[in-house]
Amino acid sequence: MILAVVIVLGIFDTSSAGDAAPPADEVRRVVARLGSASGADREAAERSLGSRGPVILAELLRLAPSCTGEVRLRLDRVIARFEAELVERATEPATVSLSVEKMPVRDVLARIARDSGNPLAVSEEVGSGSAGARPVSLSLDRATYWEAISETLSRGGLEIDCRDDGRRIVVVPASGRPAPRAAAGPLLVMVAGVETGRAAEDGRPVRVGLRLAWEPRIVPLVIRLPMDSVQVEGPHGESVPPSSRRGVVEATILPGAAWVPMTIPLLGKEPLPESLASVRATVRLWCAGGEHDFSMPLEPLPAQSRQRVGRAEVSFRAERRDRGRIAVEAELAYDAPSEPLESHRMWLVDRELAILGPAGAR
Repeated sequence: MILAVVIVLGIFDTSSAGDAAPPADEVRRVVARLGSASGADREAAERSLGSRGPVILAELLRLAPSCTGEVRLRLDRVIARFEAELVERATEPATVSLSVEKMPVRDVLARIARDSGNPLAVSEEVGSGSAGARPVSLSLDRATYWEAISETLSRGGLEIDCRDDGRRIVVVPASGRPAPRAAAGPLLVMVAGVETGRAAEDGRPVRVGLRLAWEPRIVPLVIRLPMDSVQVEGPHGESVPPSSRRGVVEATILPGAAWVPMTIPLLGKEPLPESLASVRATVRLWCAGGEHDFSMPLEPLPAQSRQRVGRAEVSFRAERRDRGRIAVEAELAYDAPSEPLESHRMWLVDRELAILGPAGAR
């Protein structure tokens, strides 16, 4: 069994946060009252902003850089509240409640997809063939989307097929014993296989292959699995530690992806357990965000001009425009060598990075 504890970070799109946003000038007038000479008026203005909900978050983020003093303090407090609300709302797993008796499994899957707002593809054998006609009886009370899907697949003799290098997941008839899987909040974790390498002085390498799928309504950008969170045990409680607790397994999600492969490298001592009973880890998920301003120089910066970004220095070397695209050459120097960085170095160098923005923008 696999249990992934999901920690979700990110600010989500505000377009579905509720009613239509009030006019921008109305929001600006209330923000201006945050600097009123009257304390009661300042408090009332902050309450007024808070009552309007995250639908005004984009406008508050645009106004914040020009605000100072108590106005900025109160504005940041409202922004933080809205951001936390959006994160909680958008990352809370969709839930399903239903009770059916001898309903064709294809119809149960369709109902789960409809009630949760998560479309689910099925193969032809399931959608119109005999594999989807198998009757299923089950009762679910606020089960998460993936719990409901997993239970339905088990009862209907079906499984999930991960296809097209991360582009699709499709429900198909089960072939043999399905691979272990576990629902973890908005994620579904599936075992892709376990490989062992040649024994060495420090142990035998073991690679646990996973496939992580997410609810289709969620738009993840990056998934990280810190190795210091990994706990792997054999059937009798034998521990199989990670090859390095300082490492991080990271996957960048391509646009339109439905799942991503991840591999956990372990280093077991002989004799290895015949099977792995449990794999536990923390998965950190970064998702598509709301509007945040950023600046980029439109002219090349002098070579000596650098900016600090975390534990690295970044300098822009050149910028050119070509038919609506902006190409930027930059140099990034880390303060200390990094094993994860080295393993991704050529992938980072060779890959064109796209800046997320409005539809059609780069």
